[in-house]
Amino acid sequence: MAGAGLTVPVWIGDVETVLLHVVRRFHYEVEELHAGDLTGWRPAGEVRRHRPESNLASGTAVRIRPGIGATRGTLFPLQIDTVRAILADCDGVVRWGGDDEPVDESLFSIAVGPLDPRLAALAARIRERNATPGEGAGVTAASPARGRACGSKPHALFFTRPVRPGGPAPGRSASAGPRWCPRRSPGSSSRATSGPPGTRS
Repeated sequence: MAGAGLTVPVWIGDVETVLLHVVRRFHYEVEELHAGDLTGWRPAGEVRRHRPESNLASGTAVRIRPGIGATRGTLFPLQIDTVRAILADCDGVVRWGGDDEPVDESLFSIAVGPLDPRLAALAARIRERNATPGEGAGVTAASPARGRACGSKPHALFFTRPVRPGGPAPGRSASAGPRWCPRRSPGSSSRATSGPPGTRS
């Protein structure tokens, strides 16, 4: 990612795959990200319950440009169009804070429960694309893959720290059924070295 190594704690597995895909596409297609432009897991006491930001406490959300982006009007119209293309590619699995009230254009969260088949299907599709030359986050607009709102060759440019299950979760109005339920800060690190997001050494 243009030499930028970013660290973000998120829920491991399918959630990690989807959220990192969104972040990578934002970086390549909306605005280049730098150190300090990305945050993930936060302790439950630091987020407001019953609001979309509560997903940060379960490792199922990220904030992109959390300072300047956490309001309305931080993106140009063409950038908003691109964000909506990214969301459309996620088939309703990802929720954007730009559609919430109050608006938080920095917030992207998983909008379905852990057993929703759409999450697993989207993650599988992203992994397949990332393993296919000419696809994955980062494709140019001239590529035929752009018609599917997907990207180019895989880039292992993010380091992720996993959030593991345990303990109660904040309320999730966006999903029904089982809830995401991390209890503590991520305790170990895992590094993406090559291949699709979530690959570890």
